[in-house]
Amino acid sequence: MNYNKKNIVFDTGPIINFAITGLLPKLTELKKYYKGDFIITSSVEKELIDRPLSSKKFRLEALQVLKEIQSGTFKVFNDKAVSTLTKEILDLANTSFKAKGNWIRIVSYAEISVLALAIHLNSEAVVIDERTTRLLVEDPYKIKTILQKKLHTNVFVDKNKIEMLKELLKNIKVLRSVDLAVVMFEKNIFDEYIISGRKLNNSGLYHHNFEHPKFLILESVLWALKLNGCSITNKEITEILNLEKKSYRKK
Repeated sequence: MNYNKKNIVFDTGPIINFAITGLLPKLTELKKYYKGDFIITSSVEKELIDRPLSSKKFRLEALQVLKEIQSGTFKVFNDKAVSTLTKEILDLANTSFKAKGNWIRIVSYAEISVLALAIHLNSEAVVIDERTTRLLVEDPYKIKTILQKKLHTNVFVDKNKIEMLKELLKNIKVLRSVDLAVVMFEKNIFDEYIISGRKLNNSGLYHHNFEHPKFLILESVLWALKLNGCSITNKEITEILNLEKKSYRKK
């Protein structure tokens, strides 16, 4: 299979998040604007399709994702081609933090296959909602603080391995599902959900002081993604809304 030089690699979490929130078809619309490939590794495909299809609880989401793969929204890359690099990064990550004499396993093979593929393809970005994997790229030393709070004990950091990781991952740009949602908002992809201010008032939502009903949609989408697994703070949501409102006033 041929892959566009302009591409973004997706982890499992963001795709599941979009499926659960009913926004998966919006990724197809976003892809039309992007004019590049949305790619997943075969390990991510297994997490999205194979395992959920055996579970009644997540079978519907798996079928939705499978439809998007078959229609070409997502291309699947056999991660055997990047298995050596995946294992190298995985070993470094899972032997960088130690507590009570034991190395702490912080990431999985599928998550790291996403990073390895992004390096291999020189991808424009990876889409990851999981905080630890994102910090591994952006600020690996911060993981120590999080682990110490979680485990209530001192955590040793192998600085040599962290520096090796930083060198390997230095060119990767990380996006979250909420970042894609903001782009969708700016491209008016959510406009079909807009209802008039009068109808909002009649629905009992008069207490929401929105300059335009568009912002009610944006807030709703951001919160839906947060509550279904995207790592974003309440403060960040407020900041995004304020920035988008400010930009809207300038138009």
